[in-house]
Amino acid sequence: MASAGGNRSVVRLAQAGIVALWMSAAFPVAADATSKAAADELFRQAVELAGRGDYDGAASRFKASYDADPTLGTLLGLAMAEQRCGKLASSYVHYQELLDLSRRFQDAEREREAIARMEALEPQVPRLTVRAAAPLPRGGRVLLDASPLPAEALGSALPVDPGDHLVVVRDGERELFSATVRAAPGSRDTVVARWATASPVAVQSGVAERGQRSSPMRTTGAVVAGSGVLLSAAGAYLWFRSDRTYSDVSQRCPGEACTAGDLDRIDGGRSQEGWGRLCMIAGGVAMAAGVVVWAWGGGKEKRESSVRVGVGPGNLRLTGAF
Repeated sequence: MASAGGNRSVVRLAQAGIVALWMSAAFPVAADATSKAAADELFRQAVELAGRGDYDGAASRFKASYDADPTLGTLLGLAMAEQRCGKLASSYVHYQELLDLSRRFQDAEREREAIARMEALEPQVPRLTVRAAAPLPRGGRVLLDASPLPAEALGSALPVDPGDHLVVVRDGERELFSATVRAAPGSRDTVVARWATASPVAVQSGVAERGQRSSPMRTTGAVVAGSGVLLSAAGAYLWFRSDRTYSDVSQRCPGEACTAGDLDRIDGGRSQEGWGRLCMIAGGVAMAAGVVVWAWGGGKEKRESSVRVGVGPGNLRLTGAF
């Protein structure tokens, strides 16, 4: 009895296992069948819409049918509908997909048709080339119609549909560049993205701050030193003029017998000599002060500046360490 009961239990378990196996296999088949039925209905609707000239609606139905049941015939219908409604790049991409699948499944007829349609469509497909005028910042990205563009695609002529296309360069949440280009059938457009690059001031803030503080002092030092050069040049000129005046009068006044006019020229020469000496002294001091201010404004090295100015009759000596 025990043996018979055990056999009945085994039979029941076996039957239950067969039923479970049948159910697990039946449901995927039913799902596939449902998807195929839906795909067939969508395909039929797409053909009807294309016959009425509604190629946008036909493309939408072909796409839904292909998603439900991907077949080469549906893919061909999708590419043809997109071509007729002006989505040339999308159509070209789907013809390329049809070509690849035809070769994989060794469908020579579909392969020839895909090649012929691609060759006829290719000259009409707009191409858009996006270039970056500077290297992208770390974390930067280029978006074409809100879709990230791989860095390898920069500089390549990308197929796009006719119409407006938005090119954006972002660094995180910050927008660096934005441009809209309108593509026409067969057009070849190029967008060069330009943006302000980060300056060394932002990268090395400590060094930049020192440079910014010292820059006005260096400018002041350069101006003061330049004024000193001009004053020295003017003093040298007046000194030279006074010397020529003395020489000329001495030749015209033998034995110190000078006329009133010659005496006036002598006084003028003395005045020029005095002004010339004063200008050279002031110019020398200004040059020395300008050099000190310029050197101190740099602040690169912590060394004390020492300057010595020596002024004598007809000469100026400037020595120092900076």
